[in-house]
Amino acid sequence: MTRKKIVRRPAARKARRSNTSASSVASLATFIAKVGDLGSGLVLFRGDRRSKKPLLPRIATEDLRLNSDVLEAEREMLRGFRIRAHPHLERVPDSDWQWLALAQHHGLPTRLLDWTDNPLVALWFAVSRPAYRPPTGGPHDGVVWVYEATPGDSVDTSADKDPFALSRTRVYQPEYIDARIQHQSGWFTVHKHLDGDRFIPLEKQKLQAKKLTRILIAHGAFADIRHDLDRCGINAATVLADLGGLCEHLQWLHSKIADENPQQNARKAHKAKGNRGV
Repeated sequence: MTRKKIVRRPAARKARRSNTSASSVASLATFIAKVGDLGSGLVLFRGDRRSKKPLLPRIATEDLRLNSDVLEAEREMLRGFRIRAHPHLERVPDSDWQWLALAQHHGLPTRLLDWTDNPLVALWFAVSRPAYRPPTGGPHDGVVWVYEATPGDSVDTSADKDPFALSRTRVYQPEYIDARIQHQSGWFTVHKHLDGDRFIPLEKQKLQAKKLTRILIAHGAFADIRHDLDRCGINAATVLADLGGLCEHLQWLHSKIADENPQQNARKAHKAKGNRGV
């Protein structure tokens, strides 16, 4: 009797998780439903009105033309911030990590990239202004990036005291030394500087890409979502949590924004008169 030859097929590879979503979200309710399906571990969010913008810290962006190499410029700018920031501080940071986080939140280019554990805050950053329109082509959708971090991603600042010496990109939760960090439920990814004076976008890092997904926000829905977020108390005054944010919110209440319709503008005017712009 001839034995039947058994052919063992190689096990099918597990499909790699895509970092793009199949469709765009066009309402706050749909967005909430999507984030409600996420896991129970550490999940971070980052909103941007430009869905095609890479996940790079500002120190690495092309529009920043530095006078020296990135690492030297970053250290020198932080040193200058530490020297000159004291008159403006209610609490003085006590570590390089705290100084770096504070400088980042006030606009200094660093290797930190802002994230939040509050998905509605991230969504506000994606829709707070009208959709981005490049010089050619139509308007871009917005995006809320979702980063499902693992315990090994978090940095231990008691052991890793130098934020410039990490061996790979890590996740950092700053102390609430600033009202803006607190109100935004702020976190950061801390990006490793590589030889050749460069950084690799988070979505292109082999170890990190599989932890990322993105929720596209339909450009035509920005205005509706912006108004719905305001009804939920998410606006420039509450997210930015300073006088600049309050002024930005008041300006929005009393202005006609390009992507908002007459009914939305009327609703804003009514709110401004009814509660004095709070």
